[in-house]
Amino acid sequence: MSPSKFKNFEPQVQEARSQYQFVLERPDPASKDPLIANRKDGAREILKLIFQHYLPLGEGNIRSWESDPESFIEMEDENCFVSEFDLDPACSVNFLAHQLTERLLSQLYNTCYSFVKDELLAAYFNGQLVLQSEVVEDALMSIIGMLAKLQQKLPADKRLDIMYVLNFLKEKRFENPLFKRRYTHLLV
Repeated sequence: MSPSKFKNFEPQVQEARSQYQFVLERPDPASKDPLIANRKDGAREILKLIFQHYLPLGEGNIRSWESDPESFIEMEDENCFVSEFDLDPACSVNFLAHQLTERLLSQLYNTCYSFVKDELLAAYFNGQLVLQSEVVEDALMSIIGMLAKLQQKLPADKRLDIMYVLNFLKEKRFENPLFKRRYTHLLV
């Protein structure tokens, strides 16, 4: 689906968000409103599923990156110009997962941000998050990059510390070409 076609879904995304707020947002046990107190936190569950299974680079993406890293990074950076017909079938699921993740993060920022920062990253940096592979770890770094773009307009005290992530990658993971690529991507 081309990004221009995806933008046509914006009214439907807004309507779905208002209708399914109960399912997607975090519960607030202190709220006297039962709808707020009993929310299902579905955005967090969707984000967890996407990041572990659909956002990691697939074989098609890895082959494309290995054969021509500069073109692959350009494609990632300019994915708004890629249409569904330009995508290799092996790459399309990753592209759509990326688009969905960006939408979740932007539409449900508070729910998703706290999950990524307080749960995923805290466990990751403490060595308590068991990731199936390096491509899943790279997918987590991709989410951090998406958050970095979204939070540019926020006050500094409300942002994720991207420099901490970059220093971590440089000190602990820089020998791996996949993480060198992600490091460069996060810098931009």
